[in-house]
Amino acid sequence: MNAADRLAAIRARADKALDGPWERRVAPDDPATMADKSAWVDGTLRDNGEPIHLAIAAPPNDELAYVVPFLTGDGPTSRANAEFIAHARADVPALVSALLSVLDLHRPNPLGSLATCERCRDLRGSQIEYPCPTVRAVEAALGEVSS
Repeated sequence: MNAADRLAAIRARADKALDGPWERRVAPDDPATMADKSAWVDGTLRDNGEPIHLAIAAPPNDELAYVVPFLTGDGPTSRANAEFIAHARADVPALVSALLSVLDLHRPNPLGSLATCERCRDLRGSQIEYPCPTVRAVEAALGEVSS
């Protein structure tokens, strides 16, 4: 899979998620219910016969365990986890679009038997072989290997 295909797959997953806007909230928001959070959670979740879908995050150490769907727990990183999840719905599509725009600028331009980058030039003004350093950097960041 190349970088463009990987970004297309990421975009497809993001497009299937609820549009939002998403936001971080604190719950329970009534101090009287803080003493018994488990009762609040039991009273908040409804059993509609459907499975509950969760996003699982690995704990930062063996002493902590977090489940991060949008119930981020009450641990030391809970607020940051909730902020990240809430903003990911808008951030991921924006980042995908930005990277696809960069890849679109750095397309191969076949010249004879050697493909070069349409945008990149060396110090003498000659085109650089494709994939150029920009494409290779995007692919490396996505865990892809230039072909």
